[in-house]
Amino acid sequence: VWITHGTHDHLLNVVTTGQASYNRIWNAYTALGKTPAQANAMVKYTEYADSAFYEPDEHLAAAPTYEDDSIIQWLLAQ
Repeated sequence: VWITHGTHDHLLNVVTTGQASYNRIWNAYTALGKTPAQANAMVKYTEYADSAFYEPDEHLAAAPTYEDDSIIQWLLAQ
């Protein structure tokens, strides 16, 4: 799982959605007995600053996500 979110998303608060989702999934993996290193390999999180958006809509995290070569390469490797 790779979660992406805009730091200043005007519709969904980054702390209560993006960061909280990452923490919940990571904690669930460790509760199932995964080591922190294994959990880190299974769930990733990227938070995009305002400069990553080419339109003034920090809710559209899909745009910088699709332009992020590391995420695309990771996705294709799955």
